[in-house]
Amino acid sequence: MVRMSRRGFVGSVAVGAAAATLVGEAGAAACAATPSLLDDRMATPAAWDAFLATQDLLWTRTPTNWFDGPFLGNGLLGALVYQPGGTGPVRVLLGHTEVQDHRPEFGPLFGLCRLPVGHLDLQTAGTVTAVNWRLSLWNAELTGTVTTTKGTIGLSLFVHDRRPVLVATLTPDAGEAGAALTFVPEPAVSPRSWTAS
Repeated sequence: MVRMSRRGFVGSVAVGAAAATLVGEAGAAACAATPSLLDDRMATPAAWDAFLATQDLLWTRTPTNWFDGPFLGNGLLGALVYQPGGTGPVRVLLGHTEVQDHRPEFGPLFGLCRLPVGHLDLQTAGTVTAVNWRLSLWNAELTGTVTTTKGTIGLSLFVHDRRPVLVATLTPDAGEAGAALTFVPEPAVSPRSWTAS
């Protein structure tokens, strides 16, 4: 075992840091002198604007699981759009980061976990047969249509960027004139409770 004094240790760290700085400066100069292998096209905000405006995500098949559907959110309120199991109504699953259990005596895993909020169900006259959705990354908005056996419903969803507010607009045709979103609350039970048994 090699023993080193505190002064020797601090001195060796200082020498190592100085050497790394010199190598870093020389490396940076060498990189500046040679052309970059990385074609950085995102050097300006305008470049990012143009890129995001062309990067829309499309859904032409109905997502049947929450992890396959479009996600909207602002860091507080989140919304996932899908049709559970491919049957029944299209669902907008809602979650909020501030909706949590307040029982620290049960530990952070169970006593402070996030709790479910609820979901919106799209009530339609007919059975959902198809969707055509576009998630614009630039506008952070889901737009498109839901087609049923009775007609078509135009859909627009976005979460406000500074407030926990979901804005939903439905534009049904005559066959789906009564289409509406209905809120269904979830019980305030920890989703982790099933692991406790």
